[in-house]
Amino acid sequence: PEPRPNESKTAVTTEPDMKLRERLTLGASVLAVLVTLGIVLDLQLDLGMTGHRLLPRHGRVRYGADVDPPRAAYNSFRRKFLERSNSSASGAGSQPGQPAVDPTTSSSSARPDQFLDLREVLLDLGNQDVVVKTYEVDEPNPNLNQLLQLPSRNNLTNLEKFQRGISKHELYGEGDPTVASLLSDMANNKIVKVYQKEGGTQIKLVIDYENKDEALFKPMRFPREQQTLPNHFYFTDFERHNAEIATFHLDKLLGFRRAMPVTGRTLNITTEIYELADDELLKTFFVSPSNNKCFHGKCTYYCDTSHAICGNPDTLEGSFAAFLPSKEMGPRKVWRHPWRRSYHKRRKAQWEQAGNIETNFESRVINKTSFLQSLFSLKPNSKSLRGVKNELKSDYCTLV
Repeated sequence: PEPRPNESKTAVTTEPDMKLRERLTLGASVLAVLVTLGIVLDLQLDLGMTGHRLLPRHGRVRYGADVDPPRAAYNSFRRKFLERSNSSASGAGSQPGQPAVDPTTSSSSARPDQFLDLREVLLDLGNQDVVVKTYEVDEPNPNLNQLLQLPSRNNLTNLEKFQRGISKHELYGEGDPTVASLLSDMANNKIVKVYQKEGGTQIKLVIDYENKDEALFKPMRFPREQQTLPNHFYFTDFERHNAEIATFHLDKLLGFRRAMPVTGRTLNITTEIYELADDELLKTFFVSPSNNKCFHGKCTYYCDTSHAICGNPDTLEGSFAAFLPSKEMGPRKVWRHPWRRSYHKRRKAQWEQAGNIETNFESRVINKTSFLQSLFSLKPNSKSLRGVKNELKSDYCTLV
């Protein structure tokens, strides 16, 4: 049947109305997009606050006292409403008349410390006062070789000679040539086996040499000039391999000689670790997106892919520390360090809570070992200090 006249008119008039509605909808959508884009540009480039056109956010501009800096209205609102302090002391410290200081505009050029006080001590060793006098030089100081009456052999390695020379008050004697030979062996001898040492919070590798000696390897995590972030706890930071080397040389320079010999060495991850590693360590090797060879091992902290140890591309620097003698050869008792840290975000260590921990600990142990008496005195003998200037150049070169 043919449509009625009224129906045909309605169909004809509805089609232009639909086209007009679509145009209005499309125009409103385009307008909304343009408004949103303008708001984003205004927030990112600060176009609407001060009239400074196209001023980047990272531009560090110093403004006068009579000129409002960028985002002044927002900063005023934030200080007034969003950063209210609950303590009256902090509220009293901020006066409304004082101008706000922008940390980005202050340029502080801190001068490096020249350590003039330490330099003065090293250059004038003869006039230093002795705070606590110890009687170690007057006591007999036998070493392990003398106490155990170990048989002498012609094929003793430098590590075995060093271990036999450990005495009551020190690990090695002043000017002992065995220490230099031991450092050279750890830095140059051929490696035949590598495996991970169990325990500890971070990865450490045991290095077996061709002459049956062993050393403890701590890899380099980041460059020496990289500092610890101020908001990081000390127990969330990586161990630094050069701190081990610095401890040994500083201990020797001060005349204590109670730190194990440590030296540095650069390894080839492919030929000196990967090809010699055991199965457990071998499973953790991979190639990074930068085509560097990496591994992470297994430990309590920082032993995963996100905290891997990588070469450049396969060379890796680290510290090599000598081992103490076995417990069968030199039995010993282990004392927990009285000034150990708590490794907790809120819990304090025992020495931070009790002020007389030194007296309590010393009264329990001092009669059993004279080693701790020297440890508490922390005063080297003057004869050892006179050799600091002669050893400073060579040891400093090894340290850095």
